[in-house]
Amino acid sequence: MNKKVLIGTCVIILTIIAIVNGCPGPTTANTLDACFGNLPQPSKSISSVEIYFDASTSMKGYFASGDGQISNIVSRFEKIGNNSKIFLVRKKDNVDTYSGYSTDLQNNLNLFDGGSTHFEKLIPMMCDKSSKGKLAMLVTDGIVYINKNASTALEQFQNLLAKALKGKTADKAVAVLKYSAKFASKQVGKGGACYYDMFDTPKKLDTNNRPFYIIAVGAPEDILALQDNTDLKPELQLYYGFDENSILQKGEQESPQKGTGTDLAKDIVLRMTLPKTVSYMYNADNDYFNHSAAKLTLGEKQLKDTTQYTTNSIKTESGINLTITIKSPASTGIGTGTLTYSVENIIPASWLALSVNDDSSPNVLMYRDKTFGLEYLLKGIRDAFDGNKPLVKTTFEYK
Repeated sequence: MNKKVLIGTCVIILTIIAIVNGCPGPTTANTLDACFGNLPQPSKSISSVEIYFDASTSMKGYFASGDGQISNIVSRFEKIGNNSKIFLVRKKDNVDTYSGYSTDLQNNLNLFDGGSTHFEKLIPMMCDKSSKGKLAMLVTDGIVYINKNASTALEQFQNLLAKALKGKTADKAVAVLKYSAKFASKQVGKGGACYYDMFDTPKKLDTNNRPFYIIAVGAPEDILALQDNTDLKPELQLYYGFDENSILQKGEQESPQKGTGTDLAKDIVLRMTLPKTVSYMYNADNDYFNHSAAKLTLGEKQLKDTTQYTTNSIKTESGINLTITIKSPASTGIGTGTLTYSVENIIPASWLALSVNDDSSPNVLMYRDKTFGLEYLLKGIRDAFDGNKPLVKTTFEYK
């Protein structure tokens, strides 16, 4: 073989290895790089999709508006599988098969006769219904039903949901996708197409931008395939359960050899590329990996952000390039040892901005782009699928 061809081949192989392992690139003694293992890959095809419509009366307003937006978005999900089925969750949580298309529902408002939505029943049911190659999805306004007499009703709901999902999340992941559509109150009162608050009080609410959500449950590979589907176009997205082997909690220093040759009189740079599977967090909160949920510790001591180190993150095609610059240990006196970068699995700021804990004010326009109890719905799902483990955890060492 020609020497130039041999050298070129070696360079290509080394480049491929670096890309697979997610390492940023060449290092110096004061530049420490960390890598992660391989996460599950998105599935190439999904055989079937079961779509469950929350047919509570508060969902009527999306269809009474007549703009067809919610049906058009759901139709994108109908096309995912080789076949799809639609069901309506109606009175007393009865699940009825719907033989039409989602676009026909605006002409069948009488079908939306359900009461409050019991996520602690529906999401476990979706876990049972889903399997590899088969997704179960819930289309809902996300409004949580609570015990109105309890001062800690939302926290109780969060715990109830997590408990109901216990034992059902193995080999399962979940996606929560946010969209918006026009909402209209055609009739305020019993059975009307209107907004119902936390006390089930009917209120007039007309808005062009009311959020609704699609919650999808399935095998991790199938849920990750939703991320790659460019037709879905969610405004916001969250994923839990896809890292079942805790790959993102096992980031380790790849180079240089731990603790060798570091010049403590100079700044130390930590680098890593977080997989693109967590880029949705960056989209929802640009500071998520810099400040909002992240922390850096040396041994048991938490370092001071901006005073002892700075963080910079950039979203790229391959993921999130993260650079942490630790100011000269000799000048700050922080010492040496093992550094741990971790990111708490908190709800991103953009999602929290959608949630309200009380929607009983007469001024219903305050809640036209909000969802009662959404924060606790998301926390209950997170607790069940991910527990209390951090989203990301990586270790470095210098001496």
